[in-house]
Amino acid sequence: MSQRLAAIAFVLPLIGLVGCKKHGSSCGAKPDHSVIACVGDEAVGRSEVSVYVRKPLPVPGKARLPDPRMAATEAALRVRLFAREAKRRGLHVSASTSAAIRRGRLNRALIVDELKRRGISAAAVTDAEAGGRYKARPGRFNKIHRAYCRAIFVRDAATAEAVYKRVKGADDARFASVAREVSVDPSAADGGDIGEIHRPGIDPDVRTLGNTLHAVGEIGGPVELLDRRFVILLVSRLEMTVRPFAGQVVAMVKNAMVHERSEVALDELYRRLRAKANIRVFAAAVKTLR
Repeated sequence: MSQRLAAIAFVLPLIGLVGCKKHGSSCGAKPDHSVIACVGDEAVGRSEVSVYVRKPLPVPGKARLPDPRMAATEAALRVRLFAREAKRRGLHVSASTSAAIRRGRLNRALIVDELKRRGISAAAVTDAEAGGRYKARPGRFNKIHRAYCRAIFVRDAATAEAVYKRVKGADDARFASVAREVSVDPSAADGGDIGEIHRPGIDPDVRTLGNTLHAVGEIGGPVELLDRRFVILLVSRLEMTVRPFAGQVVAMVKNAMVHERSEVALDELYRRLRAKANIRVFAAAVKTLR
């Protein structure tokens, strides 16, 4: 599951979370919490949702991870709604005695159809567009040998989120100024400069966060560390081997851009379908997911 879907699952208005209201539907909450949600008269069961429970991905600017149970519920609802939309469009898939397998096939058929309708493909990405992306973010497509970062350490989640808002979009000098002002770490005296993040002695969670950043000036976090502090990072310098923009590199960049465009398009489609659907999610049942 992508980071964008996790964020959407966290912030979407959770229609019907208060329980089972009278909607004239044969689907409803069960005492054993075996029904997680209803899509019209269709029950979305525990086993259907449980397969999507994953370790949650961090959401930029949020100090706490999203609830993986709600993310899983949204993922199952997305498959349901995509399968229903595939039927509405008259898309055909091979038969199966398993309802879950048929839903999966319809879901995939809808995705293929939607991307085709929107003209999203590698062939639709021009060399100029791909070249611009490669020039702007070479670290996304090349091996980074060394990453030098500044860091701001704070003691609580609320402060971490407030500081992130202050430094979002900041340049190196501005980030360093905020680090000197608020960071609760000896590195604050040097504007948060923690040096190369792969050297011995760097907190593994700081290193992991740094490995998700691929461009000078990119900011990540906040992430909670084992010592209960929260860290926000800014990449101040990268050392990498930049390959020429040709051959396999061109294909790699175009495929990455197709993936990004596909996620945006499919997230938009899901939001539209969800807004029109009669969906009830049962909070007590969601809490029992593992």
